[in-house]
Amino acid sequence: MKNWVAVAIWTASLIPAHAWTSLSKNSCLTLRGPNGAIDAHLTSVRISTKLRDTDRRDVLATMATAMAYSIGSFSCSKSVNALDIGSVNDNQKYSLKFPTLFAPLYGEASRKTIKRSVGEGIFVLEQNLELGPLQTPLRCTVIRLKNGTLWVHAPLAPTQEFFEMVESCGESVAHVIAPTYALEHKVFVKDALQRWPDAQLWTSPNQFSFPFAVSNEFIFGKDVSGVLTSSFTSSTSQEIPSWTDEIEYASLEGGTFNIGGKSTTLCETAFFHKESKSLIVTDAVARISTSVPPLNDPEKLLLISKRSTSDPMPEDTPQSRLDGWEKTVSKSV
Repeated sequence: MKNWVAVAIWTASLIPAHAWTSLSKNSCLTLRGPNGAIDAHLTSVRISTKLRDTDRRDVLATMATAMAYSIGSFSCSKSVNALDIGSVNDNQKYSLKFPTLFAPLYGEASRKTIKRSVGEGIFVLEQNLELGPLQTPLRCTVIRLKNGTLWVHAPLAPTQEFFEMVESCGESVAHVIAPTYALEHKVFVKDALQRWPDAQLWTSPNQFSFPFAVSNEFIFGKDVSGVLTSSFTSSTSQEIPSWTDEIEYASLEGGTFNIGGKSTTLCETAFFHKESKSLIVTDAVARISTSVPPLNDPEKLLLISKRSTSDPMPEDTPQSRLDGWEKTVSKSV
């Protein structure tokens, strides 16, 4: 399959076979929901074409503004505090070892993980990415290869619960994928490789660190097995991934920016699992649920649903929760 790519929109997604109807020679991808209604129509372009020149960090700036705007109301209301420490499962605790813009910013935290099968030998695991009261699903995709080993795309927060759910999908983890430059999708790769030290690491092109340039070994904890360039040839010095007969890939170029005084082209690698006919992407395309995701905290949804921080908390109804989710999406996309 060639020339498949779509316009950049949102957070990590996987489009299973039932969600798309055609992938033609002209690379036109039509998405349909389970009810048959068209959710989106994405006209693809050639892999070499630049995606729109939009700095995705503007989204984080918007989310930070929303957090600052609502933090007073959020912190003053006992009913919308984070999970009571007594209710946190030890298997859901982890430590964030790199400073980030999302919760917990740095240090100890907890996240719940859910897992489901979306096809033969393919699974998705989800946790929430949080910034203030805003919660959006973050996804890891796991494929069981024909030899029984596992291929893990964009590992999530390193909780015992997450690790055990991944390992329940098959035999040992053989491959870990860092599919993009974006911090939230690669910050836990090092933890995953500490859990699965024998796994090979494959990354999208043009990985970088900011504000200081450090080695991939420092970032990921080991040397990269291979960079997923557009193609491997017999003259390529690096190893060809052993999984390419089951999973095709294409590395997509986004905008080029001056980062730390160096011109850097942002890249993402997309994948196509042949057996399940599933397209696996990170930020290139998103299918946003029209219902509230299962991991979202109702209290935070109610808080966000308010028109003003000075308004009283609304009644807990399905519509109020949905209003909160829709406002979350509007602030995140």
